[in-house]
Formats: sequence, structure tokens, C-alpha cells
Amino acid sequence: MSYSKFDVKKILMKRDGMTDEEAGELIMDFEEALEFVVDEGDLMAAEQLVEDYFGLEPDYLMTFL
Repeated sequence: MSYSKFDVKKILMKRDGMTDEEAGELIMDFEEALEFVVDEGDLMAAEQLVEDYFGLEPDYLMTFL
């Protein structure tokens, strides 16, 4: 299954009670952290970021790559 950033944002808003702005900011923070670990070539860390930031399974990583 293919997910979009909008799907992730909807999950954060519904599951965690975040506002649209809060969810958007968290996604932006995640993207900055992801860029760093990808530049370092650390794909294991990239998968862990999805769990750490969003509490989601690594399947969602492809949404941001």
C-alpha cells in the first residue's frame, strides 16, 4: 500500500489529537532528521525515525523518500 504525507498527517491528528499545524510541524521536523540520516547512509536509523516521530511502522518511510 502506498501512503501520502496527508495520510500520515490525518493519522497524527486523529490518533494523537494534534492540530493540523502541530502535525505539519512534526512532519517537517521528521523530514529534516530523515535528510540527515539518509545523507549519512543510515537506513536503519531512517526506519527508526518513523517509529520515534510518528509511532508508525517502517512501511511509512517510503512516503518520505
